Amino acid sequence: MNLAVLFEFSKNYFELNKLTEAEYYGNQALTLAPGNKYIIEHLKKINLRQNDYPGAIKYQQQLIALNPELEPDLIFLYIRAGKVQEAKELMQKLDSEARLPESFADLKKSLFQTYHPPRQVSEEQKSGVIAQSPLDRLKKDYEKHKDYDGLKKILD
Repeated sequence: MNLAVLFEFSKNYFELNKLTEAEYYGNQALTLAPGNKYIIEHLKKINLRQNDYPGAIKYQQQLIALNPELEPDLIFLYIRAGKVQEAKELMQKLDSEARLPESFADLKKSLFQTYHPPRQVSEEQKSGVIAQSPLDRLKKDYEKHKDYDGLKKILD
């Protein structure tokens, strides 16, 4: 069968959400034209719609072999596939080669953030009352003890 016909069948089935048929015809087209970036990209989309991230990774790697500038997209696929360590390693590699796009800055910060244990919170902070001035401390002390000396200090 003709390459164009197979590819069109695949795209049409994809639009009809008949993904098994779309993948079948896409693979048939790819056997006739291995390395065709449009067919590979289409097969990656099919895998993404099926949530088959390992399959999408396979096609993305083929695209990278054709165009290395597409390598940053692999980071998202690794994360979706649950391969966070591979995503981190690739991000470090691309960053060291100065090929990591600026748009990945927040993702990089998120992936490489370190855990900081919660700091100790005082009883005053837990209750939501934080003495901010000497007068506030005197009032708090008076509320606690209800003594004349405390009241006198407040009034002075």
